[in-house]
Amino acid sequence: MKRKAGILAIALVVLILVTFSAVFAQTVDLTTAGSSGEINNAVFLQGAPPGSAGTGVWDPFLRLGAGSPPIVYGYNSGANFPTTDNPYVDDSKTHTLVLSNVPIVEYNGVLYREFALDINQTPSSCDPPNSGTCLLSLDKLKLFVTNDPLLTGFNGTDFGANATLVYDMDAGDPTNSVTMNYNLAPGSGAGDIFVLVPADLLDGYANCGYGEVGCTTYLTL
Repeated sequence: MKRKAGILAIALVVLILVTFSAVFAQTVDLTTAGSSGEINNAVFLQGAPPGSAGTGVWDPFLRLGAGSPPIVYGYNSGANFPTTDNPYVDDSKTHTLVLSNVPIVEYNGVLYREFALDINQTPSSCDPPNSGTCLLSLDKLKLFVTNDPLLTGFNGTDFGANATLVYDMDAGDPTNSVTMNYNLAPGSGAGDIFVLVPADLLDGYANCGYGEVGCTTYLTL
């Protein structure tokens, strides 16, 4: 079966993209080609892992629109956005993500669910502008499961009883972050960063193996 990459273009929940201007205490440095690191058992890779679905045809489920401020965040669902709690998303590229649509890959003998991030930064928004230095920081990443395809109401921490947190990049240390380099894969439609979340965190949901029919569990990032 051909795998379809779960694409994060351009954001993850809660993804904060900032023009890189500070050094964080605990950082996975993905500013060089082929680099990688782990945070709370999730693997962050510059470029696609071996055996990955790779770039192919991009089907984004979450995108932050152009013209956003230096610090942005967002989450996906089938609700109509933007809203007060989700102001930066591009509604035309943001929708529900059924768990069974997220591919499973093996990396170093471990099974993971695979997501991809396409930064698609513009040279004029780099620091300094048009300098060829385009570093960004991913400071928050949370993964929720829900039965509500129209989920809203993120309160800055969670969705209350409407969704269950299954992964938190900042669990144990709120300073965790990932530094990214747009120049390693410039342009749109090229995977800058791949995120591998342990597959066992998403086990036990009926009909939600990759490619299965009838899954009614949704992921919100």
